[in-house]
Amino acid sequence: MRMLLMTFLFCLASGCGHGPADLVLVCGRVMFEDKPVREVLVSFHGDGSEAVAFGTTDESGKFCVNTPGRGQGIPVGEYRVCLVAPMGLGRAPAASLEYDRLGGRYRNASQPFTTLTITSETSTLDDFVIEASGSSQRG
Repeated sequence: MRMLLMTFLFCLASGCGHGPADLVLVCGRVMFEDKPVREVLVSFHGDGSEAVAFGTTDESGKFCVNTPGRGQGIPVGEYRVCLVAPMGLGRAPAASLEYDRLGGRYRNASQPFTTLTITSETSTLDDFVIEASGSSQRG
């Protein structure tokens, strides 16, 4: 009984039972001309060029971030956010810019759509607003 109590207290202190302790559940929305944009792949890039976490927008433009192999959420940190909106999701070659409805403008981590900081207090991101001119804003 004593061992069970100690295990419970250890898990409580270390975050057991709450999913990966270092992942923060984060959701957001992608908009264009005051309308939600569906089927946009939103990727979060840390220090390297490889994406750390992803989300895909639904019919309402909403996405929630997942970290592959770890689950729902994203680690705390600084990120460059990229957007790709493939025409006919799942049917076009992912590497081809001609199939990106955004023209490849926000696809490269060296020229991201935006940068942001995820903290343990982050949950809902400001809308990612795509401007017709190709500029971006977080609103």
